[in-house]
Amino acid sequence: FKQKTAYEIMPSLVGSEMCIETGREAAEKLLVELEAEATVDIHMADMLIPYVALAKGCSVFKVRDLTDHMNTNIWLMETLLGSKFKLSRENSLIRVEKTE
Repeated sequence: FKQKTAYEIMPSLVGSEMCIETGREAAEKLLVELEAEATVDIHMADMLIPYVALAKGCSVFKVRDLTDHMNTNIWLMETLLGSKFKLSRENSLIRVEKTE
């Protein structure tokens, strides 16, 4: 597997144009996360699952959407550690709760 360069992905954009487009895309994605008013963004949510699983007691956070990585982490922590997670929808957000 050879990773493509930015130029190979979008040859029409070079140099500063590529930086501007990358910055615009990152800003748009950030705005989507901020406007959702979730506790954490989708990237932080999947990284929190192992720590939440190891923590004592109940833990709760809200996220805009479930990623495949997050679902995999939940399954893995329930399988390996016996943790129990409950997912429920609250308006446009998903509530992720680890029960005792």
